[in-house]
Amino acid sequence: MLIQDTIFYRPDWRWHNFLKYLTNNLSKYNCLEKTIPSEYSYKDSTYGSKKSKKNVNLSTWGVTHKKRIQFARAVCINSPNYSVLNFLIIPNTIYNVPFFGVDFVSLPNSYLLVLDFQPSLKIQNQYNNELLEKLIKLKNHCHSSLPLAEKMSADVARFFFSRSNMVKITKRRKK
Repeated sequence: MLIQDTIFYRPDWRWHNFLKYLTNNLSKYNCLEKTIPSEYSYKDSTYGSKKSKKNVNLSTWGVTHKKRIQFARAVCINSPNYSVLNFLIIPNTIYNVPFFGVDFVSLPNSYLLVLDFQPSLKIQNQYNNELLEKLIKLKNHCHSSLPLAEKMSADVARFFFSRSNMVKITKRRKK
């Protein structure tokens, strides 16, 4: 199933604009869609008690590029209580740039944005000074305009390795 045929491409999914932005821009660079095994590409499921069953949808979409991107993928989750867009780019290691990850998460009473750069090589070989300066500038810019993460509950924190790049935006939703 194509991700364009799922709820994740419709305006009623919270992060659809970001997903469309990512997929459209990757296609501009001649990235080729990567076939995801059917057991991971799309799944509908339910959770909760018999009286309060809730539907959850999960979709995974991926691309590759013959030179620049070894693999890029988006994992999208939609449920009544939360929505997640997890996006990861694994670059070709000949370019000596880190993995790039971003998470957009909506929870019942808040939003969470995680921007993450993980080394793709041994850390001492990974970053040249120019790239490191650009990454630090980007991080500082994000933290100057968005608040740093507050202390997270154990339920949320267990999904993240490090809090150093997290931004948590708390916003009460109108009921």
